[in-house]
Amino acid sequence: MSPSDKAAYLSKSLYTRGLQCHKSLYLHKYRPELRGEPTSELEALWKSGHEVGDFAHMLFPGGVVVPFDGLTKDEQLSKTREEIDRGTKAIYEATFSFDDVFVKADIIVRNRGYWDLYEVKSSTSVKEHHWDDVAIQYYVLSGCGLPINKAYLVHINNSYLRQGDIVPEELFVLQDITGIVKEKQAAIPDTLAEMRAMLRGGMPEIDIGPHCSDPYDCDFMGFCWRHVPEVSVFSLRGRGIDPWEMYRQGIIKLEDVPLDSLNLMQRMQAEYFLDKKSHADPAKIREFLKKVRYPVCFLDFETFGSAIPLFDGTRPYQQVPFQYSLHRIDTEGEEARHFEYLAQPGVDPRVEIAEKLPGEIPEGA
Repeated sequence: MSPSDKAAYLSKSLYTRGLQCHKSLYLHKYRPELRGEPTSELEALWKSGHEVGDFAHMLFPGGVVVPFDGLTKDEQLSKTREEIDRGTKAIYEATFSFDDVFVKADIIVRNRGYWDLYEVKSSTSVKEHHWDDVAIQYYVLSGCGLPINKAYLVHINNSYLRQGDIVPEELFVLQDITGIVKEKQAAIPDTLAEMRAMLRGGMPEIDIGPHCSDPYDCDFMGFCWRHVPEVSVFSLRGRGIDPWEMYRQGIIKLEDVPLDSLNLMQRMQAEYFLDKKSHADPAKIREFLKKVRYPVCFLDFETFGSAIPLFDGTRPYQQVPFQYSLHRIDTEGEEARHFEYLAQPGVDPRVEIAEKLPGEIPEGA
């Protein structure tokens, strides 16, 4: 592929990346080795998204999937066209290319001579950046001659309560965004042209900013933020100064922040970090310890949440405990005793925890 061809070629994900930041799009195209490794949280999110997509297919049973793995892009395009010509009612991961933009639509469904487009998200609501995701698909599918009737965003219903098998019609909410998507069509050709013009030049001179994590954390932050020390103006927590305003004034290091510009809590953070000290109030600690009565328990627990509720009586993303560690001291001076629990995979841990933990915590503790 020649440099000009490489600059011209885009996909749905590249388009939305470019909307967030041209520099991120450029780096993805030409300097992919600078990308950071995906976090375990991000990999779990990807896995969850695939699972949600599989359940969304159940809204339109009997469809045909166009696989990504094992087929070239041309083969995916050909497979999609074959299913359309065959009269297939629902196609999952339907693949199209128009104006050098490649997209895979989550679900398309034939509807009285037209097609309805469904984009599936694992979120519990529709976000504005989702509109652009659907808009570029609408642009490509329409450009390929596919008559689109409606465009929908399919997202998780966080009020759904699982009882028995998952009921897809209750798990998902379908939101019609056809009007919004159509309004965005006129701007897409110019937006694509701007991205391609940028890609034919050098790396854009774009500084870091709030866009680095809006709407997604950019995977090139490690490269673009390399001039920001580990402890910086961005380390300040809580309400107070705007770190971006400080940054625009050239203040990056925490030690360069004017202390009189900080509120009480942020000033404490800065002073104690810079002096390498910790903050403690002995009087209040003694006051608290006087109230402690034995037996004393120290409990730590971990939870998980899933877009698709795994157990009866749970909702999407409900936090379910699966592990705890308990240390108990029955009398003053006694050695702490340790109790623990770790759930087995695939088993609802709530019943076991509800039965086991109360027996390890003395009454009144």
